[in-house]
Amino acid sequence: MTISNKNLQKFKEWKAMLTELLNQSTGIFKSVEMDAQAAMLSDITIKVKAETFKIMVVGQFKVGKSTFINALLGEEVLPAYAIPCTAVINEVKYGSVPRAVLHFKDPIQKELPEKLSVIAKAHIQKYRSGVPPLEVPVARLEEFVVIPDPDKKQEDSVAETPYEKVELFWPLPLCEDNVEIIDSPGLNENGIRTAITADYFPKADAVLFVLTSLAALAESDMKFIDQNIIRAGHEYIFFVFNRFHQIPEKERQRLVNYGKSKLQGKTKDMNYIFFVDSAHALEGKTSKNPSLVENSGLPRLEDLLTDFLTNKKGKIKLLQPVNRFKTYLEYTLESTIPGSLSMLDLSLEDIEKRLKAVRPMLENLETKKKHIAERIQNRIARLELTLEREFRSNLLEIIRQTPAWIDNMDLKTGFRIQAPKKSSEEIISEIIEKYQEKIGEQQNEWCDHQLTPLIITQVDDMKEEFKTGIDDFYFSLENVKNKISGNVDVDHLSEQGKVSNRERIFAAAAGLLLADFGAGIIGASFGFTKQFFIQMALQVTAVVTMIMIGIANPFTVIPVVLAIAFAGMFMGVDATVKKLKKETAKKIAQELHQTIDQIAQSQTREIVGQIITATAPIESSLDDEIAALNSQVATICEDIRNGEEQVQAKKDGLNAAVQQLQDINRKLNDLKILFEAD
Repeated sequence: MTISNKNLQKFKEWKAMLTELLNQSTGIFKSVEMDAQAAMLSDITIKVKAETFKIMVVGQFKVGKSTFINALLGEEVLPAYAIPCTAVINEVKYGSVPRAVLHFKDPIQKELPEKLSVIAKAHIQKYRSGVPPLEVPVARLEEFVVIPDPDKKQEDSVAETPYEKVELFWPLPLCEDNVEIIDSPGLNENGIRTAITADYFPKADAVLFVLTSLAALAESDMKFIDQNIIRAGHEYIFFVFNRFHQIPEKERQRLVNYGKSKLQGKTKDMNYIFFVDSAHALEGKTSKNPSLVENSGLPRLEDLLTDFLTNKKGKIKLLQPVNRFKTYLEYTLESTIPGSLSMLDLSLEDIEKRLKAVRPMLENLETKKKHIAERIQNRIARLELTLEREFRSNLLEIIRQTPAWIDNMDLKTGFRIQAPKKSSEEIISEIIEKYQEKIGEQQNEWCDHQLTPLIITQVDDMKEEFKTGIDDFYFSLENVKNKISGNVDVDHLSEQGKVSNRERIFAAAAGLLLADFGAGIIGASFGFTKQFFIQMALQVTAVVTMIMIGIANPFTVIPVVLAIAFAGMFMGVDATVKKLKKETAKKIAQELHQTIDQIAQSQTREIVGQIITATAPIESSLDDEIAALNSQVATICEDIRNGEEQVQAKKDGLNAAVQQLQDINRKLNDLKILFEAD
């Protein structure tokens, strides 16, 4: 038995129903030469087909994450040993044949680990920078994903690896149902924590936090839940207490009560707290022993997880394209097709007179479109300057506070006269580890109280500024259309009517789904969601944190600090520790100061780039609207030139299309009601 496919099958059926309605509508539009409408629906269809579920599995070292994932998959896909082993992020995806693709960090550190795979070392040395992905034998996967030297600290080994992630393709039924499972190394290492926050949490549909029942819910676990998972917008978190059967039976209920008490309020559904034994579940699945699987506690988790993916996440994933499809369909039925039918009753002479009359209005539309584009560019340019100043100010404040942060640290590691170098290295390593944690805390606070409010305020101002111009453009566009067709007198349109046009037309024509967030550009009153910008700020802040962690790492700081600290005579234990602190702070501050411009500019570009990507469809969609109108008129004129028989055939085709599209719209409405239901 593998993870329950019943709910996921339901999602596939819904997706197939929506895809079929899209395909039918696209065919209808093509049959009556409505190519612009057909192209829009093709774009929606591509996005619907590409939808996947991403399950993120996180936890500290030694909690059995890989065994847990193997139990979900029903096969021993990922290496899992008694020793902590996963050193890189593993993305498990569907593939008809097993294969593994290794991705490398950029840049890669100069000194590579001694026990690095020969295959990987040769590949890195061939390119050195910008190392491309490398397909590696699945049978040798453990050479790459496991910690190369188990005798070293796990955190150090993870930090040293040159690999970014491994994509593992496997013919698994679960993954064939559009599910990807992401396995991360232990969260003990600062770089991994920030990488997951930056790259994976914003895109994850479900987060499974794996704990060990043998030492559940340490302070670091609770901190990560609050500062990383919940802050990334995940309200429904799945908590998995693994190795439950290793707890004496008389102690199990006490653990259950303790776990639920500690996690109160950390997930919106307290049913998402599970107590399982992954090893038993995996053994039961591979040996086809249903009783062992059932007693492991895993089936309940599987059922609730797939129900969550289907009914909470899946419905949202499909509701967005349904709304866009429905909006566009209704506008076509209410405006575009009636306009074409009206024009078909006109003579060529009448159409040409009307075109001549509205030519100044069309030219005015072009001018309005250019003004909207210029205002967007100017506003984004001002935002760029504001953001860069904010990033610089933040970095300068970190540099200013660095000496005090480090000087006030209470260190567990002491200086040993009999081992001065080794103990000094340990002291500096502890300083850096604490400093990295402090950076993470400070950046989280800055993100919440300064960066996110700044972005939201700036974009809210942009929305208000653009909304009026876009409303005016679409009101004028409808006026032009209706003066050509004579279908509707738009002088009666109220402000509410303008907004309706903006929401209906622009959401359909330009509401390209934003990358991984699924928010329409203009639909629902300009449609930039607050969560979109919160996640944007979180991602960028996590990237900045990763850069600073990379600067403040033991491999670059220790040699320099030791050389300075031991340049003179021995000063005594306390004085030596104080000097190590001072020189470490000085070295980190120097390195940060040298990168202020690079960090401020690169992360400003990242935010501005996302906003440019989000607003780019606005101008192109305004162009598309004008082009669609010109195409509609040209097609009608051609029909009229071809004679009454062709005109009648086009009318018959359009009337038949109306009947077919109305039927599709009714079915679409049923789907919408289904997806909106709890």
